[in-house]
Amino acid sequence: MSVFRQRHIFAALSLFIFLGFVVDASAAGMFLAPAAVRPLARGGAFVAGADDASALTYNPAGLSYAPNSALAEFGLPIHLSRYRRSVFGDDQRYEELAMVAGDGFGLPIPNFGYVDDLGEANWKFGVGFSSAYPAIQNWPDETKDGAPAPQRYAIGNFQGSGFGHLRFGAAYNIADVISVGASLNLLAGRFVAEMTASGCDGVVCAFPEDPDYDARMRMTIPAFVIPGVQVGVTVRPLPWASVAIAWESGYQFKHNAEIDMKMPAAPTFAPSKLSPERPLARVEMNLPMTLRSGVEVRYGELARFEAAMVWEQWSVHEEMNVDPSGAFLTDVPLLGTYRMTPMAIPRNLRDTISWRAGCEVAPAWSGLPGNPTERPVTFSLGAGIEPSATPDATLTPMTVDLERMFVSAGVSVSFGKWKATAMYSRLFMQNRTVKNSEVLQLNPGRPDFAGRTAVGNGTYSSTAQIIGIGAQVEL
Repeated sequence: MSVFRQRHIFAALSLFIFLGFVVDASAAGMFLAPAAVRPLARGGAFVAGADDASALTYNPAGLSYAPNSALAEFGLPIHLSRYRRSVFGDDQRYEELAMVAGDGFGLPIPNFGYVDDLGEANWKFGVGFSSAYPAIQNWPDETKDGAPAPQRYAIGNFQGSGFGHLRFGAAYNIADVISVGASLNLLAGRFVAEMTASGCDGVVCAFPEDPDYDARMRMTIPAFVIPGVQVGVTVRPLPWASVAIAWESGYQFKHNAEIDMKMPAAPTFAPSKLSPERPLARVEMNLPMTLRSGVEVRYGELARFEAAMVWEQWSVHEEMNVDPSGAFLTDVPLLGTYRMTPMAIPRNLRDTISWRAGCEVAPAWSGLPGNPTERPVTFSLGAGIEPSATPDATLTPMTVDLERMFVSAGVSVSFGKWKATAMYSRLFMQNRTVKNSEVLQLNPGRPDFAGRTAVGNGTYSSTAQIIGIGAQVEL
């Protein structure tokens, strides 16, 4: 009876533990680099110097310094990760498995915004939609020789996912010295992920990664909307200097996820069924608040330089609560019907502090032919350092969250009320080898199967570059 209990109950329980891992991919370690095109060209240092619709993302107080305008930008991340998994054998030596490569989504990431004073003195209002450059990737189902992919117990793919922020903001300027701003933020989107759980118990199945005991699962959150707020202050004590700070609230994720599962091929699982066929699980977790600060100095209209710091409180993401109590496993041999129970998933992420610096230089030229603008071309340079929020013990191919540094360059050309921008950013990520993974195969039999293998051990590497273009028109 204990064998039946382990093998059949595992299927439904592992569904819901699976939820914990994949939903987390929409939060911790999911971002490659700072959002938007012009801010990234400045190395993400766009807090004290925010002065266009992207202020809605970085510091809503910057709306005060934005012209009445419309902005449209697209950035294309080109992202590739490689993972060679290692597992302990019976002799406690590491065995390296085949290397697999994960590809980024390959889709342009938008940033849209509109700013207007609506005829009100000292006020500016803005609305925008932005999405960050994602670190999550799609992985293969098999290796080149047809073997099951070694990362399958961590993640398969995220195809069909998409999310971003819709922001509504306003700023008030006091005597051209202080600007205060606030925004209402809606984190919205759709999330889809696939992965594999194992049904091996060491009795019926002798090999814990036997493909015949693999269960392929797909989790879908059809639509979610999570509210948040952001407030910011920019102070210009001198004509050539600005100091700013902005705080964005965290987000509480509380949504239902739909589950589809293909039961393992092994005959042991033939009688068991899920009821309903596509059960729901309630998923709850905390996403971090963010604090941004920056100092900008200007040299007339020629140049401006900013240094910025960003603190993200990932330590609030200690665990994830999953409640599948509305789902049942039926036709379980010797057990009949089994009701699912709530559970907590540990994550133990850590706070991060990133440092960013950037500049813009606009030489005084005679102007392009037919263009009356005195400084028609602006050059941008920037760099930043981004730490990882994920400790070795919980790092998996779910998101290859590595320590990274990036450098960026951009150019903007103004022509009358129009300004076009192009940007290129290159990311350099530190390779990482994990030997102490605490993330085990999804196989929660009762009692726990002691033979489960860790799924995060191995060597991780990643490369990425981002190409962006954008246009702004003053209204």
